[in-house]
Amino acid sequence: MGLTGVTGILIAQLAVTQAADNTATLVSKVNVVDFSKPNGAWSGAEVGQSLATHDRLRTGEDSRAAAKLGDATMLRIDELTTIEILPPKDASGKATLDVKQGSTYFFSREKSREINFQTPAANGAIRGTEFLLTVTPQHRTLVAMLSGEVELSDSAGRMVLGKGDQGEAEPGQSETKGDIRNAMNSVQWYLLIETKLPPHETVVTADKQQFLDGLCDAMKQWRMVAPQVVKAAVQKRRELGPDILRTALRCLGGDCGAVAQVVAAVVAADPTRAAEYTELAIQISPGCANEIEHGAQTNEGNFTNPPANINAPPGSIGGGAIGNVCIVCHNGSEVQVACSDLQSYLQSHPGDTSGPCQPTPVTNP
Repeated sequence: MGLTGVTGILIAQLAVTQAADNTATLVSKVNVVDFSKPNGAWSGAEVGQSLATHDRLRTGEDSRAAAKLGDATMLRIDELTTIEILPPKDASGKATLDVKQGSTYFFSREKSREINFQTPAANGAIRGTEFLLTVTPQHRTLVAMLSGEVELSDSAGRMVLGKGDQGEAEPGQSETKGDIRNAMNSVQWYLLIETKLPPHETVVTADKQQFLDGLCDAMKQWRMVAPQVVKAAVQKRRELGPDILRTALRCLGGDCGAVAQVVAAVVAADPTRAAEYTELAIQISPGCANEIEHGAQTNEGNFTNPPANINAPPGSIGGGAIGNVCIVCHNGSEVQVACSDLQSYLQSHPGDTSGPCQPTPVTNP
């Protein structure tokens, strides 16, 4: 699911006109979270610590952080991510997210707040409350709009994205606009589950009930991307696959179309148990049997349109349609790595393997 196994750099310029808003506060941390003053050495960060202009924060491997801006805007920071707070670029004092590489979740209660961002591929002005922003190792920019609006622009032009849209920009290529429901592998969807967990828990560390409750809450709030959320859940907690499917179908209700899409997502995340998942889903939702059997055979990369490339190259996602990104099994979770960087990544991450994670064999006593 994206960039969690790849060292990501996220530099966030977060400031507004009033001095009180030129700071952020670290409200939660999991595992390794470091802090430094401008040009200073890194040291361990503490929950409650204030971050002033030019301060930096970074998360280590399998680590998370959440920061609160002065206006109650929340920024969730994935593992292997670094942020730096910089002053406004101009007198207007509009905030800017300068994203070099990485993935983050942004939420603001202020619907009128305008957030600017820039990446190696595009610039954007987000006028809304909620989005996921990712920059891949190849500098490909993806904006997944959960609420609000963004104007995405580059040297070739501009386009407006609304709720349910995903915009993509890549250096030297024209921007594209698509349906967020088709973005199965390019966004860190598990971050949505983590918004529903206790502050110091992640999708990996949460206990079973916390995880399943968080999954259900996330699916209900962001129903339009329920398949993506469920697929991410199975990839992160494969041992809970049947429980995840039961929870997902219970939270969805009796919509056979949605049920079939979720079953397809679960099967895509763990195809070795396809028959088990299909049988379980039919037991839970017998009235949707036809849709479930069809959905379980749906291509994992596209739940609303016919598959564009059924025979994708081994280790790639969607036949390379998202920019030559390869799957790597990292600590039991599937992450995305630029195929051009695959060998160097594997050399620097002993124990990681190329291709999807394989289920751990069960040995009878």
